[in-house]
Amino acid sequence: MRIALAPLEFSFAVPRVSKWAIFIPCPKTWFAGDLNVVIASDDFYLLGILTSKLHRMWVNAQSSSLGETTRYTNTICFETFPFPQNKTSLLVDKIRAAMQELHQYRTEQMESKQWGITKLYNEYFHEPASQLYKLHAKLDKLVMQLYGFSDSDDLLEKLLHLNQEIAKGLAGK
Repeated sequence: MRIALAPLEFSFAVPRVSKWAIFIPCPKTWFAGDLNVVIASDDFYLLGILTSKLHRMWVNAQSSSLGETTRYTNTICFETFPFPQNKTSLLVDKIRAAMQELHQYRTEQMESKQWGITKLYNEYFHEPASQLYKLHAKLDKLVMQLYGFSDSDDLLEKLLHLNQEIAKGLAGK
């Protein structure tokens, strides 16, 4: 992992067990323990996909839980997640920019309120008038567009179908 992280400015990490499976950027000087899952990437496009409602739905369907906490397991939640196969550079750039905007907002809010990310999400994630809600909605719309999904689709079924296509080597053909 240290070799994979060495050329990066930062990586993304998520606690293995938490109420909110939210990846955050971590400086490469941080060495996460076994209670975290680390993704060796510093691309906010990838963070945008991992922050999207599609990934959250996949995690909720695939992971185990204890009460209100989710257990994020890289082999079940990350490795099986069907990432978009038809990436247009315009949408990738828009997702990257939307995620950077969301990250900046979260960081500013946590610093100004002296809150952690869990408190921020507990307070504002489900509040339609909040900026956090609106920034997530903007990101989700872009990610859905990249996948070619609509709100009327059975999203888990579509993700499972894409997962099966990828496993068979048929995706994007």
